[in-house]
Amino acid sequence: MAWIIPSAVNKILWSNVQQQQKWTALALMWKTTPITLVFLVFMIPLDPPGLLAFHWSFSNTSAILMSAFLGFLLQWSSALTLGATSAISSVVLGQFKTCVILLGNYYLFGSNPGTTSIFGAFIAIGGMSFYTYLNIRAMKR
Repeated sequence: MAWIIPSAVNKILWSNVQQQQKWTALALMWKTTPITLVFLVFMIPLDPPGLLAFHWSFSNTSAILMSAFLGFLLQWSSALTLGATSAISSVVLGQFKTCVILLGNYYLFGSNPGTTSIFGAFIAIGGMSFYTYLNIRAMKR
């Protein structure tokens, strides 16, 4: 709940800056990543077990680097989406990805987030599909 408002404001600002300045997705990331890194560095001591207490090994470091690469691709896809659509559509796409991950983990790996979460994900996907349908119909007009 605490992340909804900052995330929405961030998407709206990114969308406005990208469309007004005519920046590419990578240019937007190049301009905003240093600010994000500063905030993350200040949060490291708050992250249990913390940077210094973490057991660094080849497999752990490889997993972290792979996660960082996948995070970069996720941010890049978000920036591409913001340049091509509105901030609201980008947030809806992000929520769609979350629902697909939740349902995929349930189906592929047998995780059980609970009946309410699974039912909610299906309802959310239905609502997002209807939103997409309305946007496509409005664009055709």
